[in-house]
Amino acid sequence: MEGNNQDNKQDPRLIQPQIIGELQKDKIGKPLIVIELFLLFGIVLLILPTVNTMLNDENSDLYKMIYGGTGEKPISGDVNKTEFADGKEMNLINDDLQLVFDNLVIKDIKLLNGKITCTMKAYTDSINLDEKEYFLIIYAQSEDSPVGSVKLIGNYDITDTAVELDTHGLSFNANYGYKCKIVDMAKQNYPEVEIENQDTTGLGTITCVDNTRTIKYTFQNRFLVKIEDEDYVKNVGLSTNDYLVKLENAKNKATNLGAQVSSITEVEDGFKFTAIIDYNTEYVIPESVVDFDYYPENTLVDKIVYTEKGKGYDCR
Repeated sequence: MEGNNQDNKQDPRLIQPQIIGELQKDKIGKPLIVIELFLLFGIVLLILPTVNTMLNDENSDLYKMIYGGTGEKPISGDVNKTEFADGKEMNLINDDLQLVFDNLVIKDIKLLNGKITCTMKAYTDSINLDEKEYFLIIYAQSEDSPVGSVKLIGNYDITDTAVELDTHGLSFNANYGYKCKIVDMAKQNYPEVEIENQDTTGLGTITCVDNTRTIKYTFQNRFLVKIEDEDYVKNVGLSTNDYLVKLENAKNKATNLGAQVSSITEVEDGFKFTAIIDYNTEYVIPESVVDFDYYPENTLVDKIVYTEKGKGYDCR
């Protein structure tokens, strides 16, 4: 029996491999696809912050490629409008004119008699024009023929706001084609103003009047040293609510300025607000007082007169 068992054993060197099954090719690729998708997802997560940063960087190549290399994002609420004129350049005023200057959009400009109406809003976010020195300059033909300038004031967001700009001594011919542009006078030289009543010590005054308000500016060698403000508000033509709002605002302003500087006097037909700000006493206007007709000490007369006239005041 032992001899038979030995005869039945095979030599391992003579055993041949046998195929017991075959894996189809399409089943080999599926695990690889899953791996590739995971790798791609990981790459996207890694580069997403970088892409986001480039989209918010006006100097990046990706930003310029998407926004056409203008360095400007689309205007909120006006993504379908593409024709905006450069406000720094002279443009003919017509119904289609839409000016863009810095973060400001002006359109629907109309000139009628002594009034200028338009629609204004922020290019993006918001803009406070009271803190800037932007002026809308109106021309008859060329830059050598300015008709007048108007100070742009107000605080705007991206919502269209109808505005009537105050003018003084301006008159427009409805049949004439005027041009305009916007100028940042902070980057320009204000036209020189002569103080006619300046004495030999260099002391002189300019008085600006607009409706109910009179502001007297005193200058020493052409630099501001004193402000005298008087506003006589009458209740005639005002609703009770509007009058009370004006009175309350004036009282708050007088309180913030201080009793030694300002006062309110109620009279039969309204109230009178007065303030005397004398910089020679080293008085400093509190931050709680926001009045853009109150200029800092030593402001040049040229800037004050040009700005107040641009707001519609008669200054002389």
